[in-house]
Amino acid sequence: MAFSTVLLDLDGTITNPYMGITNGVMYAYDHLGLEVPPRESLRSFIGPPLIVEFTRRGMPEEQAQEAVRLYREYYGETGLFENELIPGTVEVLTELKQRDYDDSHRAVAPLVPAEDAIMVDSTGLTREQAFQRLLRTVQDKIS
Repeated sequence: MAFSTVLLDLDGTITNPYMGITNGVMYAYDHLGLEVPPRESLRSFIGPPLIVEFTRRGMPEEQAQEAVRLYREYYGETGLFENELIPGTVEVLTELKQRDYDDSHRAVAPLVPAEDAIMVDSTGLTREQAFQRLLRTVQDKIS
């Protein structure tokens, strides 16, 4: 099956979002008139929902919602451009593109099954039927 598109997660896979996210959080604190925490302490905002992290740090729900709005205001205009490419990303994506080209222009596929591979023919089966056949094959193999 050929694919024309590969989707990769941006934050943490292709880019380092640390500066954009922490600047957005600092912007929110500042605009709420709160003491801005040190940048190093804001790494925990990367990953979980913002509302969770703001409330975990003691903000009441309504204030946390406003902090999220302010964060998004900053991040949507500026913060998303503060991400940095993770070193080696361009090279990996270039190699991925070249490998795709090479694979799609081969006359013969060099791939061979492993010595202990079990071939399961799913021709004409629904997904559920194919799953059940695979499950039986695995159960037979391990019993």
